[in-house]
Amino acid sequence: MRFSEETKSLVIGEPLTAGQLKPIRDILPVTAEAWERLRLVFQHDVTIGTGATPVALGGFHYLKNIILKTSMAEYPFNLPGMGFYYLNLFLQGKKPFYDSILASDGKYQNTIDLPFNLDFLWYKDDLLLQTKDYSHLELQIQCGSLSDLYDAPGTATDTPTVDLTVVRSKNPFIKEQEEKAKKKRAMIYVKRQAPFNPSSQPYVLFERADDLALFGFLMIAHEDSTPGVPFSGTPADILNKITFKDNLMPFLEDGTIGHFKSERQKLMGNSGASLTGIYPYLFSQDGSIFSAYGCAKKSEIRIDIQEIIGSPTDPQVDVIVFGMRSLR
Repeated sequence: MRFSEETKSLVIGEPLTAGQLKPIRDILPVTAEAWERLRLVFQHDVTIGTGATPVALGGFHYLKNIILKTSMAEYPFNLPGMGFYYLNLFLQGKKPFYDSILASDGKYQNTIDLPFNLDFLWYKDDLLLQTKDYSHLELQIQCGSLSDLYDAPGTATDTPTVDLTVVRSKNPFIKEQEEKAKKKRAMIYVKRQAPFNPSSQPYVLFERADDLALFGFLMIAHEDSTPGVPFSGTPADILNKITFKDNLMPFLEDGTIGHFKSERQKLMGNSGASLTGIYPYLFSQDGSIFSAYGCAKKSEIRIDIQEIIGSPTDPQVDVIVFGMRSLR
């Protein structure tokens, strides 16, 4: 099923406030169209003052968490800005747009996509957000502070805003399309695990639920991290011999750093060849949602890290999980 699409601006220059949660609800339309993606363009209007030591990816670090939730208490997206940076990088094969933060007056933008159309799936419509199913949607943006943009913010000031754009079907579904949509019983699922130190905790446990299936995961390893702070530090190839398994059998066994370097280039194109610290794994490599890993009836689902390369200082691992969950 394909249909005409439109790109519609929902709001331009919506103000954000440092350190506060920004809920956005009334401007998100639930008028029966099917959403392919929701695009967020953030802008920081900086007056530098005595600010110094800019953080190049500060626009992403500033976003402490972004949640999309439905009127049915579904949470398809729950990630911080850097989590979306890596997710968009993986799904699109290239870095999302951003202006590097500089130690000068300026307007710095960065873009985040919340995708319901996953490029690795054969049928791109399988997980489109059917807004006709909901009475409302709500986007929540938890903002950080100037110290996310500058290690030494000094007297710098910042006026942050966000623009929202949706890519969706041009019209509500016709009867034939609605009949097919009724067969779609899943919602995209994207979340992160709490960061952990692989030296003291060489494993991570996954959620087990009868209504959950996983397409894959991204592990991002850092050294010189700030313990407990997600996606902090310098990405580094410090993990080796990685196993994904449940209580019945392994699905990935002793994956080496060489294997994951090959997977980066295979799954992420030319961008993957130059990246470090990213360990991607995809269950649904044949493009079918039916190849997803089912989490039902498992007493344990986990990743084990059997070897740390070298002697990294303050190593830390973040894990992004993406899959689908049955509609409520």
